[in-house]
Amino acid sequence: MWISDSTIYISNPLEAENPLFLNNLQTLFLHYSPFVEEIIRRIPNLKKLNIVDDSENLKQLILTHTYIPWEVVKLLANLPNHEVLKGYHAFDRTYWKLDEDIVCHNLKYLLLNGFYYLKRWEAEPANFPMLEQLILDNISAMKEIPESIEEIITLKFIRIIWCSSGVETSARKIQEEHESLGNYELQLQITPKIC
Repeated sequence: MWISDSTIYISNPLEAENPLFLNNLQTLFLHYSPFVEEIIRRIPNLKKLNIVDDSENLKQLILTHTYIPWEVVKLLANLPNHEVLKGYHAFDRTYWKLDEDIVCHNLKYLLLNGFYYLKRWEAEPANFPMLEQLILDNISAMKEIPESIEEIITLKFIRIIWCSSGVETSARKIQEEHESLGNYELQLQITPKIC
């Protein structure tokens, strides 16, 4: 590690003889490198992280235990090549409403896991025009999948794991609606919630 003009340079943490742990560091601005994950592991008390990257090429984003507001999806929608969004305990609040102007143009895969407090989700078919796979895992408070999801003609797969019976019912309704329009390709997998 060395400092130059208020910039701190950290060498490859995988090559260090004595691993560097920055226990007191709470804020970090970082240019993306292949070692980002290892660097972050060595900063146990990190509270604020800003990673600068060429987001134009970002295809997959995995958010884990971030608890950020749902409004961030508006920013993610602007990523031109974004195809996969996986959220594990990632978003905050009980209500998620996507306005018509929020369009995730290339999003094909959406996974929401562990959103215990999400009670209501409102969306338009235009929000996810290319969505192929929707996975909802352990979202027990939500009563149903937005009815408009059934209008997404690109949808090929829905997986429901340990969600409310209302979510299961609405997933079946989406599949039935697709079949009534002649689309028998939409697959549905449901793992019921164990009480």
